Parts: sequence; structure tokens; C-alpha cells
Amino acid sequence: MSTDAEYMAEQINEHLAGTTIKNAVISDDKESFGLIVVKKAKGRGNYTEFPVWVDRDAEGNGPGWLSIEQ
Repeated sequence: MSTDAEYMAEQINEHLAGTTIKNAVISDDKESFGLIVVKKAKGRGNYTEFPVWVDRDAEGNGPGWLSIEQ
């Protein structure tokens, strides 16, 4: 059994490693933030873009928080 942190690290490695963050926006209702659209190479100049929400919890009960360290 894995912890939530281990599971999320696995998901990030599987789906987000190697992607490029394209932009961030807020939701239409102005209540949520953190939609990050990432660009992932599919090979030979082809790309796919998809959203990643930063949620408070697995059920999406509100926006989360990013701690950005530089």
C-alpha cells in the first residue's frame, strides 16, 4: 500500500515528467485557480496539451496551494 504522497509522486513521474508548463488560469467562476496546461511531446513534432488542477484533496473540494521554491 502506498501513501497519498507516494501515489502522487508516481503520477507526476508518469504523466508530468518531461512536460512543459504552457500557462495557468483561473476557473470561469473565479473561485478556483491552478489549472496548469502542460504540453507533452508525442514524438516527431506532435504534442498533446492537457489540464492539471491543483486541488485541495482527491475529491476536488476547492483549490490547493503551490509552494514554489527558487
